[in-house]
Amino acid sequence: MHKNLPFAFLVLLFFSGLASLVYEVIWTRVLLSTFGATVYATGTVLTSFMAGLALGSFIASRLADRLRMHPVRIYAWLELIIGLYALVFPFLLQGITAIHITAFREIGGSFYLFSLIRFVLAFLILLLPAVLMGATLPVITRQGVRHLGELGNRLGQLYAVNTTGAACGTFLAGYIFIEHLGIQTTTYLTAALNVAIFVGAMLVARVTARVDVRAGESLAVGDAQAAKGEAPAPVKVKAKATTQTKTKGKGKGKTKPRGAGIGGTIVEATPDRWLLLLVIALSGFCALSYEVLWGRILVYVLGNFVHSFSLMLTAFLVGIALGSYLLGRYSDRFRRPVLTLAVFQLAIGLAAVIILPIFTQLIGFRDNFLASLAFEGTLADYKDPWWTFTMWKLVVTFLMMFVPTLMMGASFPLVSRLYVRSREKLARGVGVIYSANTCGAILGAFTASFLLIPWIGLRNAGLLTALLNLVGAALLYARWDRRWRPKRLGVSAGVVAGVLLLAVWIVPSNVFYPVFASVEKGKDLIYVDEAVSGTVTIHATPSGFRVIDINGLNVAGTKFGFLCTQKLQAHFPLLMHPDPRQVMQIGFGTGGTCFSISTHPEVQNIDCVEINPGIIKAAPFFEENNHNILADPMVSVTIEDARNYVLTTDQKYDVILSDSIHPRFTGNGLLYTSDYFAICADVLKDDGVFSTWLPTSYLGDEEFRIIVRSMQSVFPHILVWYMNNTIEGYTIAMGSRQPFLVDWDQLEERIVVPSVAEDLRAVHVENAYDLFDMVILSGADVAPYLDRGLLNTEDRPIIEFRAPRNMNRDITEYLNLERLIHFRRMPDAIVSSWGAVPETAAARRETLQRYYDGTTTILEAHQRHLTRRYGQEEALLNQALQINPDDRDAPFLLHRLSEMKQGRRVEW
Repeated sequence: MHKNLPFAFLVLLFFSGLASLVYEVIWTRVLLSTFGATVYATGTVLTSFMAGLALGSFIASRLADRLRMHPVRIYAWLELIIGLYALVFPFLLQGITAIHITAFREIGGSFYLFSLIRFVLAFLILLLPAVLMGATLPVITRQGVRHLGELGNRLGQLYAVNTTGAACGTFLAGYIFIEHLGIQTTTYLTAALNVAIFVGAMLVARVTARVDVRAGESLAVGDAQAAKGEAPAPVKVKAKATTQTKTKGKGKGKTKPRGAGIGGTIVEATPDRWLLLLVIALSGFCALSYEVLWGRILVYVLGNFVHSFSLMLTAFLVGIALGSYLLGRYSDRFRRPVLTLAVFQLAIGLAAVIILPIFTQLIGFRDNFLASLAFEGTLADYKDPWWTFTMWKLVVTFLMMFVPTLMMGASFPLVSRLYVRSREKLARGVGVIYSANTCGAILGAFTASFLLIPWIGLRNAGLLTALLNLVGAALLYARWDRRWRPKRLGVSAGVVAGVLLLAVWIVPSNVFYPVFASVEKGKDLIYVDEAVSGTVTIHATPSGFRVIDINGLNVAGTKFGFLCTQKLQAHFPLLMHPDPRQVMQIGFGTGGTCFSISTHPEVQNIDCVEINPGIIKAAPFFEENNHNILADPMVSVTIEDARNYVLTTDQKYDVILSDSIHPRFTGNGLLYTSDYFAICADVLKDDGVFSTWLPTSYLGDEEFRIIVRSMQSVFPHILVWYMNNTIEGYTIAMGSRQPFLVDWDQLEERIVVPSVAEDLRAVHVENAYDLFDMVILSGADVAPYLDRGLLNTEDRPIIEFRAPRNMNRDITEYLNLERLIHFRRMPDAIVSSWGAVPETAAARRETLQRYYDGTTTILEAHQRHLTRRYGQEEALLNQALQINPDDRDAPFLLHRLSEMKQGRRVEW
């Protein structure tokens, strides 16, 4: 082979890495749709995939050196089979899904047994492609490395190019492919890429086979040298006079050079193989542990979006690729490679300690950067600076991880250079190292997620992981020449102790509390639970209101705007159903919605599905909202992903309340797809009502309509409510297979039930008019509002990928409200009976029209509030009172506005 690897060969490796990570992103996503997006299901899928990689590398390590087929041809066939498997993956997934549903229904109550079954299912469906992907590195190393003297350099190039492709695959899948092409089309294109790699590899194999024949003589010489144990890639330096003397008893022994070499080259003693495998396994363990730990902190900086993980992983992989390329090219020339490896591990651990307190500083850097992008101008001029902010986040993330990932990337080719001692066993050695590294990574991800974070917290988990890097460095230094030396052990212990003292000094026990507190500015952090499923925090305002967050995302709270949402999202659908007995509530929050459901005397059973057990644990902080509802015997709580629960349950419900957090955040977009609405329809009775919380903020006008349109594709009858008694900009979208019809007499009777009336009074609803004037879309007005357009589906999850680009809350609320007001009509078409007496019916219709006209003016006042035109807002609120003196919202909003104008802090 030429001095540099053929360009065509490197191109193939680049696209191979790209394809592999695109598959990993896609398959992980679709499997989590089946198994649920819980942290346990996520761990199961990733562990299964990585276990397949380790197994593939191990199998290849045993076979690649003995196969007679040209290595590039083997690589070509591996890529082709991966591509073909991708095409049949969806059909296999259907079978896995059917088995999963049956298993959940039969043994879902047994957590450990069911988790084992999920792991087996994930492992089986991912086994073949993961094994094939894991086998590629040992195979291509066999071709890419011609003799041991170039092992580190060539392997570094191969690993760097492949990893760079993986980074690009991660970025493209997360930012481009899934959003614009969808999962199915992306799969087809990636499979086509595998076929192209197959064809290209076959052509490369033909060319390299000819080159190999011409280079056979020189290759034989290189192999002969390797067989004799001669030193790889001799460094031309003068030999030192240093000697080591072996003695037996008191007599003098023979004197020999410190190392054997060619032409005076100093060669380090051959290190222990077990130690190299231990260190590379520890390195893999720490790498994935850092990825988990840093991800839990960076989510507060990057946002809990689907793009954030892709961005962080891209930066992580780019750092590894640079380390493998830049430092790997020198790995064959290091005079003390074992000590150099020790320095790399020391640098990783030290850098991991130093960056912990820097995470806190990133919050301020981000806020300052966003302030520099502050918008000034008209609505027509506004453009979200999303790509600018994305590039800032990518650069910052890369710089934060630069040193540790650089050293991680440099370690792999260096360990390979030290471990492999014969070209005849080249693929075997590289495969074993890769397997050990991957097995360590599996344990690192598992341990960090399920043991370290919940047991000792993020700060201590980070320090413990850094300690493992230091231990690896210490072991290498203490035994670099296969001997334990007390002096070196003492130096190693001293260095480790010094770094730990540094950690105690610069990393206080509450180092991340400013990060946790930053998401709720102006509030005190009163509770932190770094649980497996996410960091749960509770914040309190000076006046006593509380809010609860998960990984920086607001879930619920006690201020008036939150109360309106929590209570009305229970009362709206229950009052629209003639006899709501069996109710499913998705998302517990503070428990306020669950309590409001229980106020309806018809309800017999409430199945609450909550993905995060930390939310249930925090319920006592919100007893003023939930009234200890968890003690009510008709309430049962299941800790599970909502989609997975709905998919697998065999229950039938009258009402389903889907109270997820904002659809722009990771995983929540799945609860706003037509697929999810369809599986909910399957567990609803024929006259059942589906209801979901739907914000107008951070959703573009088209995105808001895409969600409602997706719901209408399953439920032909749609009813949308807008909570005009608050300025929060929330709606409740409801769907049913039967028309929504309201008997006014029955509605009034159900509203005045004492328990229901008391709960509604807290949010300014005291009669049927107060309730019904919140309907903003109904009947024939829905179709022209929605118009024709895209749907949000699991194959093309537009909302989860597009909504994060909306960075201005006020503008999105304004534009959504603008269109909603335009299509708003009095919902008299859904009133089946205004009353038996014509005079009463006419009076009710006239009264509702008055309420409706007044509320339209209040909604226009909301728009003025969003654009800071407070004088016009005040005038419109007063006008609303003139139209409808009985309105209960306008006085409340006027009082709030008065408090703001006087410079007082408004927390309600």
